[in-house]
Amino acid sequence: MYKITSELKDKFKEYVKAAIYSANDLEFLLENLGINVNIDYSEESLIKLEKIYWDFKNKGDFPSELGNIEDFASLLGRYLGQSIIHYTGANWIQSKEKNRMFGQPCIDGFGNKKWEKIYPVALSIHLPELSKTNPTIPGVKDKKVFAEQLKKAIKIYKKNKGESNSL
Repeated sequence: MYKITSELKDKFKEYVKAAIYSANDLEFLLENLGINVNIDYSEESLIKLEKIYWDFKNKGDFPSELGNIEDFASLLGRYLGQSIIHYTGANWIQSKEKNRMFGQPCIDGFGNKKWEKIYPVALSIHLPELSKTNPTIPGVKDKKVFAEQLKKAIKIYKKNKGESNSL
């Protein structure tokens, strides 16, 4: 039941390849939306991007010629992963955890424990309902989930490196 098939491997490779270009893809999308955000892998950029996501989600008016709101959320997840990599040197791995995350791309390598992973795919997919299904996730209440995940990864990384916890 828990076997990384060639299909799962291919999906993982495709996701990681797309993630590498997430900053460029976001810049292109935002330019076409007429929105200016400095795409620099920062916490601030993630806060602004999630606000844009929620603005479109609440209004229900994401321009169909540019995709859909789910595509935008997925792009934010890939950008979150690249942001964590930028600050911590972590990397994309394919989850082999024997749970519902099996086979998903996740970010690992910023902590030392197997549970210190971040799953951008799951965050992206479940973002709209997190306030109901998992309201204790940091950032859910103030709609800054992606920024809080970046802060979490950096904090763990710096703790393991023996550094201060500030960005």
